[in-house]
Amino acid sequence: EEHAKQVVGAFGLLDRALEQAEWEFVTEKRGVSVSYCAFEGDSVSTFKGEGIIAVEPKKVLELLIDEKRRGEWDVFFQDGGLIKRISETEGLVYYQTKAQGWTVWPRDFVMAISAKILDSPISGYQEAKFVGVSVDLPEKPAVSSHVRGTVNLGGYYLTPVQEGDNIYTKVVYFMNIDAAGWIPHSVADMANTYQPLSIIGMRKALTGTTAHPQ
Repeated sequence: EEHAKQVVGAFGLLDRALEQAEWEFVTEKRGVSVSYCAFEGDSVSTFKGEGIIAVEPKKVLELLIDEKRRGEWDVFFQDGGLIKRISETEGLVYYQTKAQGWTVWPRDFVMAISAKILDSPISGYQEAKFVGVSVDLPEKPAVSSHVRGTVNLGGYYLTPVQEGDNIYTKVVYFMNIDAAGWIPHSVADMANTYQPLSIIGMRKALTGTTAHPQ
């Protein structure tokens, strides 16, 4: 019940981010752009990644929901997986990040994930909204080897786009994460940049190449 409320809240944050027009550009790599926005009242900034993957949205969503494949595309992923599947599009997951150098302890997160499948303007193809949000689970308490972080929003909006005869996916990713504990600015900046660029990793996992589709 509490988890369901948090998921609803995360979809609200995803919609807020989608409606926000003004973003500060950070970087661009292989056709994936990264920007950020400091929303009023938020303790941390929201970062956005945007890019095209040359498969239809259904395939991208399948990759996102399959926690066993996360290591194929997420450079920070160390270990984790599904704790409990609630339905085909909902579950509870656990995720550990790699340590960053000597000084920064690895993080871990316990999240509820959920997807909404929606009709799209392109006939025969659907779009999807996908969110992950931190939840408390008694069976997954914090452990001394990791700092427990808080994901306020890990959200994706997947829409079909037509390029010639092909249907590709426009991926818009948003993250609002409190990593907790002490992190040097340089490492925080790297994480905030590289996590949105994981769209490139997803592209490689799904198409075999990191290149922006021509």
